[in-house]
Amino acid sequence: MNKHLNLNLISVVVLFVLTSSALQAQAARKKQPAAPVNNPHFAQHTFKSDNGQTIDYWLMAPATIEDGLKYPLVLSLHGVGGSTAAALLGKENNRKKCPCFVMATRVDTSDNYWARPNGFELKDRKPKLSTALQAMVALVNQLPIDTSRIYDTGQSMGGGGTFGAIVSRPNTFAAAILIASGWDPKDARKIKDISIWIFHGSSSKSDERNFEL
Repeated sequence: MNKHLNLNLISVVVLFVLTSSALQAQAARKKQPAAPVNNPHFAQHTFKSDNGQTIDYWLMAPATIEDGLKYPLVLSLHGVGGSTAAALLGKENNRKKCPCFVMATRVDTSDNYWARPNGFELKDRKPKLSTALQAMVALVNQLPIDTSRIYDTGQSMGGGGTFGAIVSRPNTFAAAILIASGWDPKDARKIKDISIWIFHGSSSKSDERNFEL
């Protein structure tokens, strides 16, 4: 009986080890969220805040940086799907016409989101806007960025993040462009001095392939 008992116990242990290994392998193979922009002018970076929070972002610099000059910064927040303003600003003609730094941040939308108004938070996911803004501030302190020309833009979930950014830091952003998003009207007074374009419509068709600024 003891021999059979030992064999059964060994079988259980082996099965547990194999199952654990399979689960770990599956977790390792978990697909990473897509990059917010696919453009050779952008380089990927990772920022780690003082409290240990990390966020990935893609940064594009002006094609030419002249000594003594400071350049605008555009923070681009992606939605759950769709392209971002970073893709448009990275086009050759647009990059030449509008030299600026562009920061495209990324979150895993299965676990996180950018921001929502008070009382509308998502219980099963965590907001990530604060970490993104900390990463942005770090760039401002490192690069020749004109602090009077910092802009924010985003669509859908990214538009909500843009609202959250300008509401939380109204003195940081000169202007914002928001697409297919919304926010609590109670916060409107906080952003009354910021230039804002808000776009929302019923059509889902768009063609950005030949778009130039």
